[in-house]
Amino acid sequence: RPSAGADTTAPLVDQRGGEVRSRRTGAVASLTYRVEWRRYPEVSRLHGAWRVSIQRADNLPGLDHFQGRSTSDPYAVVTAVSQDGRFRFEQQTCVVARQLNPWWGETFELPVAADPAALHT
Repeated sequence: RPSAGADTTAPLVDQRGGEVRSRRTGAVASLTYRVEWRRYPEVSRLHGAWRVSIQRADNLPGLDHFQGRSTSDPYAVVTAVSQDGRFRFEQQTCVVARQLNPWWGETFELPVAADPAALHT
């Protein structure tokens, strides 16, 4: 059973750390998500999994121009990297066409090995 988590809304930042803003309203773009820990049974090779739920984004900038309107086809990517950098796990939401305030409501499980040395590349 997952531990209870609460939705978190965080401002989006660009690669340089600057705020991402709506080009139409100037409002700060944000992402709403939830993270929960789910422990697996002792006999499992996995210790558990992080459950990451991507709920929605708000005030995204329009990057595409369609019939005189500024819009976007947004998606979100969830990435986890092991502490030593050897393992990378990535999942992506669906694309929401022509939307600046997309709703995904998608949940991903990012597995955590009980014994990282037992993993093979």
